[in-house]
Amino acid sequence: MKAGWRVRRFADGSTLLRKRIGRAFVPLDSGGEVRMVASGVRIGGGLLLGNGVLTAAHHSPVWMVGGTCAWAWAAWRAGDPKAAQPKAEDLPEGASDAQQDDGELIQADPEPAVLWDLIRRAAALTKQRTSAHLQAVLELGQIEGEFDGWDVSDLRELIEVTHGVPIVEKKKLTIGIGDHARDQTRMAVLLEHLPDAAPATAPLATTQQPVEAAA
Repeated sequence: MKAGWRVRRFADGSTLLRKRIGRAFVPLDSGGEVRMVASGVRIGGGLLLGNGVLTAAHHSPVWMVGGTCAWAWAAWRAGDPKAAQPKAEDLPEGASDAQQDDGELIQADPEPAVLWDLIRRAAALTKQRTSAHLQAVLELGQIEGEFDGWDVSDLRELIEVTHGVPIVEKKKLTIGIGDHARDQTRMAVLLEHLPDAAPATAPLATTQQPVEAAA
């Protein structure tokens, strides 16, 4: 029997474990921004723990063997395709198109055309009309029945990894008009980077084509 499926399972499981560890060490706030203090504390603690493990492994290889076996076992379990799919009887009504991410039921990816439309409409709510904050896209989509169970990191992965559209880490945009306008700096996507992106604002024609005189 070929071992290809075993390699894929280990690879998929290891990728999922790295994703979980990254989320654990670099938490985000509700706006999708990194919580610097919490991240610093968690990363510092992780470095101290890692140093202790490496020191112990240097003195006793058993620790290294044990750690490798523990990672392999966790990756094998995480990469199980059956474990990644929720049972039909456990799904709420109307959630047949849902998927699971890290044990949490989330809605399936929207169609690309729906995603691009949400981004453009979110950008239209800003003064600049050239970019959209991911948080605004997420909130607009959830109002319209998309992104159920998603957070900003899920949306970023969809746009940046799945569709290959780059994300700007910090973009200052003006939300609202008049006295209610406020500036916000968050992760954003530029309209010019969207597939088949058209200019945000089309310049008005200032000249007219000459009309040929009738013979």
